Amino acid sequence: RYRREDRIAACFFGDGAVNQGTFHEALNWARLWELPVLFICENNFYGIGTEVHRSSAIPDIHKRTCGYDIPSEKVDGMDVIAVYQAVKHAAEWVREHSRPYLIEAITYRFRGHSMADPAKYRSAAEHELWKARDPLPAFARRLLDEGIATDEQLAVILTKARAVVQEAVQFAETSPWPEDEEVFHDIFV
Repeated sequence: RYRREDRIAACFFGDGAVNQGTFHEALNWARLWELPVLFICENNFYGIGTEVHRSSAIPDIHKRTCGYDIPSEKVDGMDVIAVYQAVKHAAEWVREHSRPYLIEAITYRFRGHSMADPAKYRSAAEHELWKARDPLPAFARRLLDEGIATDEQLAVILTKARAVVQEAVQFAETSPWPEDEEVFHDIFV
């Protein structure tokens, strides 16, 4: 904003973070200072292992912004096109008004919160219901159904994507550990 550039900041977080004071502080300051911030909440219904309706009086996260006069919307986070359209609209709005906006993307976390979380708080039926809506296979089916791509083209894309991921993993595993003092670099408070 100080540089007067046509840029916005995108802030990604999960539903578990919205019950922290910093969430509300960030909304307040972004609105007060008219900062071009696009807040994107990935709501997978579980803050670690606690369901959102058990930890919040207002489980519809996008509704929490009204107290800060920040526009918001809820989007199906499992629909690639819906997410694209919502983010495109929100980013344009933020640029035009130089004010914050929040998107609540309804999605699902297919694994536990961490390696120590076996996710036993979710039923197999729930998992299967959401697995049927996995956005990557669903988008691939859409591309095929609409004649935008062929099975062969999708196979090439998948092969290339796997190679990029494998290259990144190999780079990370073979790179030297950073020096201890680097822990203090690029920290903004």
